Amino acid sequence: MADPNAARASNPAKLPFSFTQYLRCHPIFLAVSVVIIFGGIIVAVRERFSVWIGAGFGVLGAWGGIQSTAADSKRRWQEGDLCAALVVSDAPYTVAVLADLCNDRSGPKLAIKIRTVPLANMAGGPPKRGDKLAAISLYKGTVGTGAWEDFTTMIANCGCTDLKQIKRAIDSIDAGDWQILAQAMKSLKPTDLGLHHLEV
Repeated sequence: MADPNAARASNPAKLPFSFTQYLRCHPIFLAVSVVIIFGGIIVAVRERFSVWIGAGFGVLGAWGGIQSTAADSKRRWQEGDLCAALVVSDAPYTVAVLADLCNDRSGPKLAIKIRTVPLANMAGGPPKRGDKLAAISLYKGTVGTGAWEDFTTMIANCGCTDLKQIKRAIDSIDAGDWQILAQAMKSLKPTDLGLHHLEV
């Protein structure tokens, strides 16, 4: 759950981050980056000088994007908020994640986000429907407005390969969160993608 006094986690993940594992779980990101970089190099070699300059900027942009993604992801796996996640479908892989969007002291503002995620290559092997996972969430909005507007979330196993640390993360999540999540999913379907606010 989020710290109600600031844009920081009350249960920070503090997980070692592996960019290699991140790329294994997000092959499209890797493929697009490689195509842009090598495509730019090929164009630069074959075409005239002005095109070479444009291709060079494209290569630098793609490389900068990779570096930025790696840095942001490492920060997420360290400082992001650990939340309960439940695998609600394995075709396609879909998870439901519980978070408290409260960002002041007005009381819980629980919400569930349902989203498809690439879990086939996650550390520990592909999950089964009903498996509990640790999600790492970041919140969007302004501190002190009562509630965050939204949150983004990623599964710990898609950027960390240390299964002992991942288990520690799962075990650190409040038991009540799993109960709330399981109960809420009785009235939601795996295809109900998006953010769902819960009545407290």
